[in-house]
Amino acid sequence: MNKTTKVTGFLYLLMVPFAIFSVMYIPSVLIVPGDATITANNIMNSGGLFLGGIASWLICQTIFVFLVLPGFEIAFSPVTGIGEFIFPLSLLVRGVKSPS
Repeated sequence: MNKTTKVTGFLYLLMVPFAIFSVMYIPSVLIVPGDATITANNIMNSGGLFLGGIASWLICQTIFVFLVLPGFEIAFSPVTGIGEFIFPLSLLVRGVKSPS
């Protein structure tokens, strides 16, 4: 298995608990549908939980940013060997300077 594939898989697995916590758990605990007053009281009374959800979301988004580079390498690695037609695209994706 390719090292890039392993890194990408690890980053996705690392992102899962943060995403579940910030996107599923926090809203289910703090938000009361149809009642903004109770929702605001829940957020004020559980400030640490609210801030933990924000921190978890930021960690999740940071991991997602780092997934872009290996994801592009995996997605476009088969097309880099086709020839001159794909060569400019591969330079853009990999950020490599063309040979002089």
